[in-house]
Amino acid sequence: MSESRRKRFLSEVARLPENPYAFGVALQGNQDRRNATLADTDTVFWVTRGMSTTSVITIVQAN
Repeated sequence: MSESRRKRFLSEVARLPENPYAFGVALQGNQDRRNATLADTDTVFWVTRGMSTTSVITIVQAN
């Protein structure tokens, strides 16, 4: 991942805790498992309800 894309990605990831359900779509009907495109990167993450925890589990660079 290029330095500029990494900076954009980290900036967008930093916004996730504000409202993680506003990013992306639910996967397989599970609202807590989300897929979003952050800085042109396909990102899968889990949200832990009742806690300020969002875990990025998969990152796939599009190009």
